[in-house]
Parts: sequence; structure tokens; C-alpha cells
Amino acid sequence: MQIAQDVAIAKAKTMPTTPDIQRRAAALVRFGHERIAEMRRADLAKRPSNVVSGAIRDAIRKLTRSEVIERLSALWIQHPEMQFAHRECEEMTDDDLRSALEDAEALLEHAE
Repeated sequence: MQIAQDVAIAKAKTMPTTPDIQRRAAALVRFGHERIAEMRRADLAKRPSNVVSGAIRDAIRKLTRSEVIERLSALWIQHPEMQFAHRECEEMTDDDLRSALEDAEALLEHAE
């Protein structure tokens, strides 16, 4: 099995490639990453959340997952000195993402 794998890897390194093959390969990698992140989120969702009910303001609670990630990304850019316990947003549950955003927003409000 190891010999077959080594031969396949050697052939792959010398195989000619095209933009179409590169796009398809990148799409496969993205699909794999998204699927693994989805499975991880599903697994984390089964565990109890550390989010305290009512601790997250309604405006944040109403945001979609992508909007929360977008806002957190903007905060990282605007405030590079801010430290977050977890930057792998794709693996976090929606509740944990909202909690992180609430914490970040609250810290910024207290800093002003």
C-alpha cells in the first residue's frame, strides 16, 4: 500500500495540470473543509453551551452566522490588539460565535 501511495504521489507531482483541474481540486478541498467544519459544529452543538440565556443582546442574536463572522472579522482588523480565545470560527457553534461577538462588543463599549 505504501509503495502504491508513493508512486501515486510521484506521478501527481509531475502530472501536467490545467486551470480547470486546479479549480476542481480547489473546489474539492473547500468542500472537504466545509464538510469537516459542518460535522464539527454538529458535534459541538450536542454539547451544552456556555452561553447564558439573555446575556446576548437581541441585535446580535438576530444576526446570521455569516453576519456574526463578518462582524468579528471586522473587529479583528479594526482592533488587532484584541485577543480572542478562538479564531477558528468555522468550527464554532452559532451560539458560541454570538457569545464571542457579544463579549467583543461589550469590551469595546467599556473601553470607550
